[in-house]
Parts: sequence; C-alpha cells; structure tokens
Amino acid sequence: MENKKIYIKGAALSLMLLIMVGIGGYALYEKKETAQAVGMIINIENKHESHFINDSEVREIIQQTGLKLNKDNALSLKALEDKLIEVDFIKRAEVAQDLKGNLVVDVYQDRPIARVVAQNGRSAYINQEKEIIPLSSNYTARVLLLTGRGVEHFFEENFMQTPAGQQLFELVSAIYEDEFWRLQIAHLELDNQLNMKVFTQVGKELIEFGTAEDYQTKLHKLKVFYEQIIPKKGWNYYKTIKLQYKDQIICK
Repeated sequence: MENKKIYIKGAALSLMLLIMVGIGGYALYEKKETAQAVGMIINIENKHESHFINDSEVREIIQQTGLKLNKDNALSLKALEDKLIEVDFIKRAEVAQDLKGNLVVDVYQDRPIARVVAQNGRSAYINQEKEIIPLSSNYTARVLLLTGRGVEHFFEENFMQTPAGQQLFELVSAIYEDEFWRLQIAHLELDNQLNMKVFTQVGKELIEFGTAEDYQTKLHKLKVFYEQIIPKKGWNYYKTIKLQYKDQIICK
C-alpha cells in the first residue's frame, strides 16, 4: 500500500513537471514570436554626400510604427520598408533581420540634380528619376540652379514627359554627370519659350544657349570656346557668347 502511495506521488510530481515545462516552453515560444529586434543597424547610402536624412530619424520612424517581429516576420519587415519609403528623400529601403536578431536597415537617398526656383518663390528639387521633390529642412544640396519664367513649366503635371521637358532633363543630367560642367555651370535662366542663359562659376561672359534641343552640340561648342578661344583672348574679353546658331559660335 505504501509503495502504491509513493508511485502515485511520483506520477503526480512527474505530471506537474511536464506541465511546468510545457508552460515554460509555451511562454518562451510566445516571447520569441513577439520579441522586438535586439538592436538596429542603419546604413544610409550616399550618407557623406547628401544629408537629407540621418540615422536617428530612421530609427525614430521605425520605433513609431510599433511593429513587432513575429512568425509573420516577412510581413512586418515589408511594412517597415513601406513606411520608410513614404518619407521624403528616401528612394528605396530594405529591411532584414540578422542571425543575432538585429534589425538591419538599408536606406537609399534621393539624389537631386538641380534646384528649381520659380518667380513666385516656389522651390523644389529635380531628382534622377525626373521627379519634382520638396526641399529639406535638414540640408541644402549644392546643385545646378534653374530660375526664370520658364521654370513654372516644371510644376505642370507631366511636363517632364513632353519632348521639351525630356530635353531639359537630359541637359540637366548631362551637366550633373560631367565633372567639368557640374563645377563650371552654376545657373540656367529660362524664358517662357525655354531659351536659356547660362551663368558660370568662372568667367563673366553671358552665354546664350537657346533651348535644350541639340544640347550635346551646344555643350561641345562651349567646350571649344574654353579650350581654343579663351587661351588666345583671355577671360572676359567677350561679353556675350551665342551657341544657338548652327555650326558657329558667335562671340561679341
């Protein structure tokens, strides 16, 4: 009889241990499913060239979402990516979790290639995707400046998809991508017909460019002026340089 009592007590104790282990395992499982990332590793592409967004702002955006990583981890990460790309100046975001549980966030910033300033004071950037994006309170990009009556067209819907808009964008891109032109050409002033005056960093000559049509030839003529005429005549010898006429450079 005594042996039977000991057996029953032993069985009961084993059952309690199994229940406790089960509860503990379930609690650990639940904790794992709802655990937040241990830390956050933030990588901002082009960080040292543009400062539109910083690490602390990215961290704050993610923390404000209140999202937790669980068994549907991929869905939570996608929601974080979607939230980040809603922010101005974030072109793309990739979020993952490493083996240590850290949240790894890769942020790709917009790259403005020009700034548009309208006569009514409205101002914005043009990015590499032909989009008009707002200015930043954090940082002012040192890029080509576009002013004059003609820049109002940039704020018209679908202007960048028109032939004139496409030509202008290609000209601005060519200036941005070429180191010589990016350093030399500081400002384009556009009239209503999109004829341009070019203002440069070096030299006081007024450069009449015409429209952006056949801009490659016009830039080539301007390069000829710098390489062949300036060495002979010197800087500021001419007041006006006209590039809009076919097969000629007119210097006055």
